[in-house]
Amino acid sequence: MSGEIVKFNPNESLREAAKVMNSRRNRLLIFDGDKIAGIVTATDIVRAIHEMPITFSINKAIMKSVYTLKGETSLRQAVETMTQLRIGSLIITTDGEPDGIFTERDLVRSVLVPHLDLDQPVGGQASKPLITAEEGIDGKQAADIMTVNRIKRLPLTREGAIVGIITARDLVEAFANS
Repeated sequence: MSGEIVKFNPNESLREAAKVMNSRRNRLLIFDGDKIAGIVTATDIVRAIHEMPITFSINKAIMKSVYTLKGETSLRQAVETMTQLRIGSLIITTDGEPDGIFTERDLVRSVLVPHLDLDQPVGGQASKPLITAEEGIDGKQAADIMTVNRIKRLPLTREGAIVGIITARDLVEAFANS
């Protein structure tokens, strides 16, 4: 179970919601009086940014450490790596080239729910094709790509090589600080 419940007023601005979400590192429960009216996630804020006519920098929010594993690595080793590094995704490579991404969501939906053998290769359960964007895009462009492709993690490239990654939560942080 997650930690403290974060209550939020539905009349506050999207930027204020992003600031509170960023400071508490949690979803927001929306209350109408003393009744729960809904919940706001980082993905919800990214979708809202997608609809807005704004731009903002994501440079300070980009994670420069991107971890990769070969597609033939076992699911068990992938999960152990993610746990040890405290990360939510790994870029999966085939013949040294980025080919897909294995996320916590892939673990739950594609591995744990169908009770797959953890000794099989991670490459078969990675999300493909790998959707990337060029380094230097702004927050609105990142939100557009994430929303259209229904993804929460966007690897950034320079001359074809992955140089960073921005997550939905990172995008919320960049928006909150813009």
